[in-house]
Amino acid sequence: MGNNHWLVKSEPFKYSWEKFLKDKKTFWDGVRNYQARNNLRTMQKGDQVFFYHSNEGLEIVGIAEVVKEAYQDPTIDDERWVAVDLKPVTTLKAPVSLAQIKAEKRLQDLGLIRQGRLSVSPVTAKEWEVILELSEQNATESKSAPKAAPAFSKVAKKTSAVSKAKQETTKSANSKVKAK
Repeated sequence: MGNNHWLVKSEPFKYSWEKFLKDKKTFWDGVRNYQARNNLRTMQKGDQVFFYHSNEGLEIVGIAEVVKEAYQDPTIDDERWVAVDLKPVTTLKAPVSLAQIKAEKRLQDLGLIRQGRLSVSPVTAKEWEVILELSEQNATESKSAPKAAPAFSKVAKKTSAVSKAKQETTKSANSKVKAK
């Protein structure tokens, strides 16, 4: 049974945490970097894995577990590349952003910061605990923060202004009809 910790990255538009939860299990494939491949080979059944949304979101959103150790990547006919099977374990109480991770002195050696392009990287036990602590803090802060009024985007404001103008035009037309 594994006691190692890892971080894997996925672009949410390709494979999101939500999709992973629905699938209940996936094979982690497509890794074509030797260092990331070596990390996949090192993974053991039972190892815990942070799931990080890259490109969009830029945050750790959940925890997965290795359920099958490295085997040949089924998406390519080349024995050098491997995949592992993962299952989702839990969604973090609150996501932990890349900005928070970079600001946290205890995480300055985290692979996500040192080797930002690496898609599979090890996480020390201490780093793991710090990230869980940040998630807990984020969850507590979001519960105690006062609820702000919803922010309107420029599109929503324009749509609202157009609707208001149409309503006024309709009212004006209706009042002219009633006057006749």
